[in-house]
Amino acid sequence: QSGAVFIALLQQPFALLGVVGHEVHGFLQHQPRFAQGFLFLLLLAWLCTYRVLPDEQGVVLRFGEWVRTSTPGLNFKLPDPIEVVIKPKVTRVNRVDTGFRMVGPVNAPQSLRSVPEEALMLTGDMNILAIEFIVQYKIKSSREYLFNVADIDETIGKAAEASMREV
Repeated sequence: QSGAVFIALLQQPFALLGVVGHEVHGFLQHQPRFAQGFLFLLLLAWLCTYRVLPDEQGVVLRFGEWVRTSTPGLNFKLPDPIEVVIKPKVTRVNRVDTGFRMVGPVNAPQSLRSVPEEALMLTGDMNILAIEFIVQYKIKSSREYLFNVADIDETIGKAAEASMREV
């Protein structure tokens, strides 16, 4: 009886995809329990492992709440509906353009388009300045990057504008 329950558990993912037929059912019915156990363990290992690349950190969420941050390499988690992994790139240099935008294809020479709402500033002696600058940053803590600020690029841009107006 436990073999029939096990076969039903193995057939469930295939049934959802519409792939199960008499061939799969017959294959699972005639395999020794060792082979069925091996297939189950292989499926479980595939569902519970994930790879974090060297330039990433793995942020593991259990039911949407932060549980842990994993390091690069092969890591383990609970199956997908329970735990989900987000992998932000922490070694990449991100940039926020203030006062202008780069226009054009990424792999070709780009042109600059001015954004007067950000670039024009009024000085203390009532002169108008057009200031364009770039802020570059790296992610120090992926947990804080993902969960402490709603829109990180907009926040950094507004903070950079405010600090530039103070100078």
